Amino acid sequence: ICQRNGTKVYNNDITSGGMGITISFNCTNNEIYGNTVSGGLPALFLLQNNPGTFANNMIYQNSFTATGCLIYLGLNPAFDVHDNFVFNNNFSGEFIKKLQDIVSPSSGGIQFWYCYPTCGNYWTSHSGTDAHKGPNQDTPGGDGIGDSPFMLDFVGIWFDNYPRMEPWNGTKVNWDTGAPSLSGEYPPDSSTGVSVNEPIVNVTIVDPCDCIDWSIEGDYINDASGTNSPCGNKWATSITPLPDNVIITWYVNVTDGFNASHVVYSFTTEGMIPVVDADGNDDMIVTARGEYLFI
Repeated sequence: ICQRNGTKVYNNDITSGGMGITISFNCTNNEIYGNTVSGGLPALFLLQNNPGTFANNMIYQNSFTATGCLIYLGLNPAFDVHDNFVFNNNFSGEFIKKLQDIVSPSSGGIQFWYCYPTCGNYWTSHSGTDAHKGPNQDTPGGDGIGDSPFMLDFVGIWFDNYPRMEPWNGTKVNWDTGAPSLSGEYPPDSSTGVSVNEPIVNVTIVDPCDCIDWSIEGDYINDASGTNSPCGNKWATSITPLPDNVIITWYVNVTDGFNASHVVYSFTTEGMIPVVDADGNDDMIVTARGEYLFI
């Protein structure tokens, strides 16, 4: 695919004496999944060597086989290359080669794993051990992931941090440490006098898996959500101005694939202030938005 946004390539059986799957030049938000690619040279070719954007492309759950080099990278760091992920694939063949200076892993250009426990890829040339588990691979007991990152090139630049010990078969790593925890909600739960112009609600989510699906929704809240997201602060915008002196209820749902947390928060907006008019009656009020109303 070339110069495409939002394209999905899936469930194909590709046999080729040339290139297998190529993603090149201004490709964004594309998904490549469920394909079987054999005989390609290379099986996977990623290219952005002129001005443009190569970003948010996801390559997962494919099988790649090549008699020569599996992957060629030609992603120039001078251009906008970021947030591309290659994970949960099966690779049979040699390692990565490059056509030119390529973006480094630290730049966030391309990453050959996803957050734990989604993890990395299976490589037939990988022969590591599996005596530990967890995001840092420091807890005793195997989890189907190699204990050490697997070097993909010949100079120690590119690694799969979570190489799979067995081919990808549709199952997640078994890493169950309890439900996600939520804290630091804002506005604080059960708080009062919250401004009717409060622009957001937010909460901090922590989970050892560091790979969650989450959503925030509620009264006068614009729904927000994320899939396969890292933990951290999650937020949603409010529909302002909020009504005066009203209880606003909002809901946070989180799952790490093993356990889920569902939390309900609420806060009360600031109220209306009575105003004494010239005749001494308090038959007029001013709202939190500065509006004068007769009652």
